[in-house]
Order: sequence, then C-alpha cells, then structure tokens
Amino acid sequence: MVRMMQSFKSLHKLIVGIQSSVPSVCNAAAILISVACVYAVIGTHLFKTRSEEYFGNFGRSLFTMFQVLTGDSWASGVSRSLFQDDQLEAQVAIFFISYILVAGVM
Repeated sequence: MVRMMQSFKSLHKLIVGIQSSVPSVCNAAAILISVACVYAVIGTHLFKTRSEEYFGNFGRSLFTMFQVLTGDSWASGVSRSLFQDDQLEAQVAIFFISYILVAGVM
C-alpha cells in the first residue's frame, strides 16, 4: 500500500507540472493564431485573384495557412497554383518561407 501511495505522489507532481505549463502553451497558441490571422489577411490581399479556391476570403485563407502549417500537401496544392507560367515569383516564395519560419518558431 505504501508503494502505491508513493506512485500517487509522483503522479501528483506530474499533474501539477502539466497544470503549470497550460498557461504558457495557451499563450504560444494565441500568438500562433495571431500570426496565422495576419498571414491570412496578407494572403487574401495578395493572392485572391490568383487562387480563389485557397485565398478567396479570410476563412479560406486561414484554413490554407493552417494547412501550410501542418505540412498537409501544401507545396503541391497551394503554392504551385500561385505561380504563373511556372515562373518562381519572389513574393510567393517570401510569403510562404517567412510564414513557415515564423510559425515554426511558435
């Protein structure tokens, strides 16, 4: 019985540690959502006419930014549709690279 109570003490320490980390994780998530919203607004403004499917309005842009963040086949689906005549355009590259770098830090 004593051994069982000792394991509960360890479990209690673990739960307290998790509880103390929740505010920090929530702050990081809020910053990440803010960054995604800023990039969604910029993406809607820059790419609305090029890709209505991915950047037609704020909701679509925000979902696209989430897709890019998770790495869910965004390179073939999202970014390639923004290049015109298969030419690498600097603003498209800078937009996605900067987003991945900034969001990756979060």
